[in-house]
Amino acid sequence: MEKFLEKISRYHLLTNLIPGVLFLYLVNLLGIFSLDMMDLLMDLFVGYFAGMVFSRIGSVVIEPWYQKWKIVKYAPYPEFLKAEQSDPKISELLSDNNMYRTFVAMFMVLLLLYTGHIIPQVDEFMHTQWAILILLALLLALFIFAFRKQTSYIQKRVKKANNLPIE
Repeated sequence: MEKFLEKISRYHLLTNLIPGVLFLYLVNLLGIFSLDMMDLLMDLFVGYFAGMVFSRIGSVVIEPWYQKWKIVKYAPYPEFLKAEQSDPKISELLSDNNMYRTFVAMFMVLLLLYTGHIIPQVDEFMHTQWAILILLALLLALFIFAFRKQTSYIQKRVKKANNLPIE
């Protein structure tokens, strides 16, 4: 267990594990789903995965909405990369920022699930095989878009490292 926790970076702890485990606790507390949280290692694993899903929802769904509605405005990526090299605090601030974005996604999903839970027809549907099929399709789409976005970031960093122009 200690080795598992040692391998989790501060970033992954803040953006994946904490929101994911909190989500599992709140889902259980609010009675949305009854979870058997007795196996600590499995709870941490499932919580980490849930947090990773919320992090991706934040990145792929929330972030573009915030940009479209002009709630946030990002520095151009080449400027960010240059500033990150000269100011190490930027990485820490980015980590905190991404944690907040993940919590926005987590509370949005929690609100949707709780709303569905208090509507009997929706709550009944949430426990069907169709709901599981829809969830799996949504997770597939989410991670397809997340993979595409991450690949784009990697490509831009490679270009920066090789002193090539970044679009």
